Amino acid sequence: FAANWEANRQEHVRMDAFRSRVADLAKISESIINEQLRQFDDTLLVLRRVYAADPKRFIKSIGLLRNGPLKDREILVVRIDRDGYLAYTDATAAKPGLYLGDRAYFRYFADGGKDRFYVEEPSLGRTTKRYTIPLARPIYDKKGAFLGVIALSVRQESLANFGARLQLAGDTAVTLVMHSGAVAGRSRDLAKVQGKIIPPEMLVPMLRGTEGVFGGRVI
Repeated sequence: FAANWEANRQEHVRMDAFRSRVADLAKISESIINEQLRQFDDTLLVLRRVYAADPKRFIKSIGLLRNGPLKDREILVVRIDRDGYLAYTDATAAKPGLYLGDRAYFRYFADGGKDRFYVEEPSLGRTTKRYTIPLARPIYDKKGAFLGVIALSVRQESLANFGARLQLAGDTAVTLVMHSGAVAGRSRDLAKVQGKIIPPEMLVPMLRGTEGVFGGRVI
């Protein structure tokens, strides 16, 4: 009896330590991701201000930002006009005039959604054929009329860089999941989960907690 009690006690100690580690990883990951997203939003706000002040300087400003926050050349800049058509992108495979008015982020702003930093679910690019996360801000004229959208098309790998900073041991992995259940990033083996959706039975307990969740299933 004493041996079983001690074994159970040690198991509880290990599980408590594991829960604490998961909670710490969740907090640190959140901090890193929030920092990255703030930098992306700051970049969108700069581009919007430049375009509103002088549309002719817009492309030149993108070139300057390529030496700083947009140094990752695979982060694409997109501008969509008020009618939903592609007005600018630095993606060589895409041509102006492509209709993007059905994108969720465009529809949100075109239908009168409030001015905010919009993070869309990962989607497969129509021309790049790769999974990216669209990040967007609306454009308005001086009278507040909707002029279109400026967006960054960010590779999921860009949001998976937090893995190296966490110094994860062994085969430990951290997965970034959106409220919808869509997998936005993963610290390792990202390709295996791209396009995946977390099932509701796993997602619901995740949304109830505030410091991370562990469970018996992995995707």
